[in-house]
Amino acid sequence: MTPRRARRARVVGLGLVLGLVLVIAGVGCSERTSVTKAEYRREVNAVCRSARIAITELAPADAANPVALVKSGRRALAAQRVAARELAEIRAPAESERAVRKWLTLVGRALDSIEASLRAQASIDLAAAATANAEGALLVAEADAAARVLGVLQCVTSAPGSPRG
Repeated sequence: MTPRRARRARVVGLGLVLGLVLVIAGVGCSERTSVTKAEYRREVNAVCRSARIAITELAPADAANPVALVKSGRRALAAQRVAARELAEIRAPAESERAVRKWLTLVGRALDSIEASLRAQASIDLAAAATANAEGALLVAEADAAARVLGVLQCVTSAPGSPRG
């Protein structure tokens, strides 16, 4: 066997071994018991409660200063994005995975609308900001409805202690 073929055989062999390890690891992961709905709700509600507290503690912006309002909005959006990433990392109960994916998609789209509104406000495009706000309000309402169905009430924007509730 030539050195080139020997090296190729080693690479293919290592690839097969790595593939087998990944398959075994995957089987091991899939055998773990699913989290319960109560465990999922407890973890998710804790993340949302912490995010709400962090956002509430942000320094309020001067309402007469549009630049300060946009900066404040961006800080709040950043905190919401962090919370959304944390939520996405929480393992959902097997029977709720589809509903959780739908909810998290709605949350992501609502955050995208907030971001679009902030960009429009920063460039003083009030029509685009109004459009983004209207779209965002619909998405927030849908996300809130999905959160209620999942029982993650601390993630509903009108939850007790939330800025809107």
